[in-house]
Amino acid sequence: IDWSQKLEDNVITRMQAGSFQTYFCILQNFTIIYVKMGYPRLPVEKQCELAPTLLTAMEGKPQPQQDSLMHLLIPTLFHMKYPVEPLKAASPFNLAEKPKTVQLLLDFMLDVLLMPYGYVLNESQSRQSVPVGQGSSSSSSSGGSGIPQPPPGMSFYAAKRVIGDSPWTPEQLEQCKLGIVKFIEAEQVPELEAVIHLVIASSDTRHSVATAADLELKSKQSLIDWNNPVIINKLYKVYLGDIPLKTKEGAVLKPELKRDPVSTRVKLKIVPHLLRSRQAAEMFPANIQVLVFFNLSHYCIF
Repeated sequence: IDWSQKLEDNVITRMQAGSFQTYFCILQNFTIIYVKMGYPRLPVEKQCELAPTLLTAMEGKPQPQQDSLMHLLIPTLFHMKYPVEPLKAASPFNLAEKPKTVQLLLDFMLDVLLMPYGYVLNESQSRQSVPVGQGSSSSSSSGGSGIPQPPPGMSFYAAKRVIGDSPWTPEQLEQCKLGIVKFIEAEQVPELEAVIHLVIASSDTRHSVATAADLELKSKQSLIDWNNPVIINKLYKVYLGDIPLKTKEGAVLKPELKRDPVSTRVKLKIVPHLLRSRQAAEMFPANIQVLVFFNLSHYCIF
């Protein structure tokens, strides 16, 4: 018996037969587990063919199941083939009518791009223990609350989501980041929403990722509106992290959800874009906070 062919047939059947969308929790959970085990064993071509199905299956699922499917999808993006001229009819992912799925995907991708190579979550790390080249931050450590120190720009919860059950090796993480950049280059998501991803990726410590993102940013410089409030808000949000202010509901943000500011390496990529934006100068109090934090870091912008 050709067990590899039988496994491939079973995985494809479960992914295409609608088991993902069933209302029976037991059957749905079994399908997720089966696909988690079988999907990585499929030929790369078949994984690419089924990748859009993974995205469709995320809709309406609990967070843990969405994360499991995301861990299957992200490595596949490196191997995806996209049309030279992006057309809706030819695009492998049809996300135009799935805003919730797009936001879910973009949020997870941003955390993958922020994840340092070789980071281990089960160690209580300080900024000084982050791998060399990843930069440092002047924010306070999360260790005081008994939570392992997350990477710069991330929360403990976000880092735990990206690491998942089986952490990627540095080489696998590099491929994931390259796949994300390729996905953005192919215009599979709105350009307005993906600018921050390219800025983050252009600061990556791996030359292949940083070069690919930097080239894509330069090719779109004339198309990007650096005075767009959506873009500038995202830059400020990533730069500052979750500063100790109360949320709209009046409750203090939980420590495991609090995002630290990004590393100095990423900040040095963000600042030039803020300097060329008139909108950035008008956004109070973020403009003052960035100016103060930048000066306190003993870096000169002149």
